[in-house]
Amino acid sequence: MKSKPLVLLAGTLLGATLWAAAPSSSLAQPINSSLLTCQPVQAPQSDVIHSGSGVATGLTVTGPRFVSCSVTLGKLTENATTGLFLISGSNSTLALASTSCTLTSYHYTGRLLGSQSFSTSDAHYLQWLVLPAAMLNLEAYASLTCQLPFGEQGTLESVVAWL
Repeated sequence: MKSKPLVLLAGTLLGATLWAAAPSSSLAQPINSSLLTCQPVQAPQSDVIHSGSGVATGLTVTGPRFVSCSVTLGKLTENATTGLFLISGSNSTLALASTSCTLTSYHYTGRLLGSQSFSTSDAHYLQWLVLPAAMLNLEAYASLTCQLPFGEQGTLESVVAWL
C-alpha cells in the first residue's frame, strides 16, 4: 500500500506542473486564417480547388499556380517583439512537387513593410516564419502568396498567426 502515497504525490506534482505551464492571457494565442480567402493570381478561378484539406490546384491544371490568401492579424501581445506564423501543407513525393510561399506585411496605405519566404519539397511541411513587431502594428495587413504545384500535387493546409 506504499504506492498510494507515491501515486498521489506524482499526481499532485504533475497537476502543479501542468497548471504552471498553462497559457495565461498575456501569452500569444493562435489566430487561424480561413483558406477560403485564397484566390488564384492571374489564373482562372477554376484552376484552384478549396476543400476540407485546404487549397490546391485542380487535377487538370498542367502547371504551377499562384494563390494569394489574406492572413488574419490581431493585436500583438504586450511586449512582443515578433509575430510567429505557422504554414502547413503537403507535396506529392511521386511528382517531386514543391511549394514556395511569401508572407508579406503591408501598411494600410499599401506601403510594403516587409516579407519572409520559404520553399519546400517535403511531403508534409510545418514552416515557421517570423516578422518583427514593427511589421505587425495595428495599421498592418498581411497576405500569403504561394506557388502550388500542378494537378493536385500539393496542398496548402493552414496558416496560423501567433501574435
